[in-house]
Amino acid sequence: GASRAVSQELQIRTDSAAHTRVVAGLYAFRETGKVGLDYRLPSSGDFVIFDEETRFRSTSFAAFINAEVDLSDDLTLIGGGRYTSDRKRAAYSSRAGSPDESGITRSKSFTPSLQLRWRPSASSMFYANYSRGLKAGGFNVGGDLGLYGPEALNAYEIGAKGRAGVIGYEIAGFYYDYSKVQL
Repeated sequence: GASRAVSQELQIRTDSAAHTRVVAGLYAFRETGKVGLDYRLPSSGDFVIFDEETRFRSTSFAAFINAEVDLSDDLTLIGGGRYTSDRKRAAYSSRAGSPDESGITRSKSFTPSLQLRWRPSASSMFYANYSRGLKAGGFNVGGDLGLYGPEALNAYEIGAKGRAGVIGYEIAGFYYDYSKVQL
């Protein structure tokens, strides 16, 4: 098989005030390709007993923003979000008598994140974080264009980082809540 992919990202960063930092941007991705299989009898050269090909195209567009706001000298709130639109298309064909198939899947999602960070001293930080992630659905290739849906993740994390004298430490606890896992 062969494929071609291209992605572009545009970011704008600002320090709009002494206590606020913002990153915003746009993202675009496109991939096209094909996966093919053919089986030949070992002694017959060009006699193909099975020949199939799946062509695919994926496009994804996103807009995102992330802002950090210092609520005080030692407390920072970080929030962000990403809106994504994905489209995947696949077409299967076979010269072995199997029926041709094609399909399109689309998904749109908003994935937020929120973090609270506390720095009680210059050498220590404690944080709590929530974020949601999404992996777009798609197609199985090769014989059956079995459609699978998007996978979602809600991630929760708390932790601490710092230094006590010459010893550095990082401690984190997390919980991941997956739904519709893609295998």
